Amino acid sequence: LFVVRASVDGNKIFSKFPIEESESIAAQLVERNARGRVPCLEFRSMLQPISKDKVPVRDEAWLRKCMRSMLVSALGSVDAQKDWPSHVYCWFMENHGTSTKPDDEEAWAFYYCLKQHAANHDAEAYLHYQMLNNVNLDFAEFF
Repeated sequence: LFVVRASVDGNKIFSKFPIEESESIAAQLVERNARGRVPCLEFRSMLQPISKDKVPVRDEAWLRKCMRSMLVSALGSVDAQKDWPSHVYCWFMENHGTSTKPDDEEAWAFYYCLKQHAANHDAEAYLHYQMLNNVNLDFAEFF
């Protein structure tokens, strides 16, 4: 059994990959796509690149303050609830009091600190990381 991505007329095959026979082909497709997905790509693409040796470090209290402040600012905003990565980026812009590009070091610090705490089974950080990852999640489902 194969899944094929082809042109509308069927004359050109763009990709073809085998899939195991099962009752849930959709679940296999979702799993396959999730494996090749770059985490938090939408948020990370808004930031200027940073070298791995210059990863900013912040403490847990700073992370919690940021996460909770972002949530409070999103409560009345439908747009924030639909596009969490953009909301987080704009939150950094607003908290630096400028209409120009925010200090990306703070946003990168948030991302790396959040990722580390989520990996260490911190429930609050995990929820924020999933929302930042923007994986077909509904904001209201979390709260």
